Amino acid sequence: MEMYSTLQKSVGDEEPISVYIIEDFEPYRETIQEIVNLEEDMYCDFVFESCEDYFSVFHQIPPPKVLLMDIAIPGKMDGIEGTRRIKELNPDIRVVMLTGSSDDEKIFKSRSSGAIGYIIKDDEPEVLIKKIREAANGEVAMSSTPTRIMQKMLEQKFKPKKK
Repeated sequence: MEMYSTLQKSVGDEEPISVYIIEDFEPYRETIQEIVNLEEDMYCDFVFESCEDYFSVFHQIPPPKVLLMDIAIPGKMDGIEGTRRIKELNPDIRVVMLTGSSDDEKIFKSRSSGAIGYIIKDDEPEVLIKKIREAANGEVAMSSTPTRIMQKMLEQKFKPKKK
């Protein structure tokens, strides 16, 4: 398990955005962490290789404002189940899924599990940073969302209940 802490940044009177990453592919995980740590208004102190690694220290470290979660992370718990569990333990953590493709079903399930958005892994760094800021502000943070996914989510939400 990779986990470490660095000095927190301070941005005037504003509290910087704390970001954690759960991602199994080390080069990508390290790149995201470097990108986040280059920003003045955010920092990434903790990175994890799996959901299990994160939950092993969940109660020992402060919660992040935004958690970037690999949707298809290997292990006993995938990103969707990990998100569901995180939201049960701390509904204030804003989970944004990281995905290699815009798989409608996985994106729909991740939003249903409590994720505030998703980012396509090959998005430009500027998009990643923008989506982290949106999530930190409580906004839905989605990479160019296909209309059909949003339509499916709305249909599910407003589907008449059967008696």
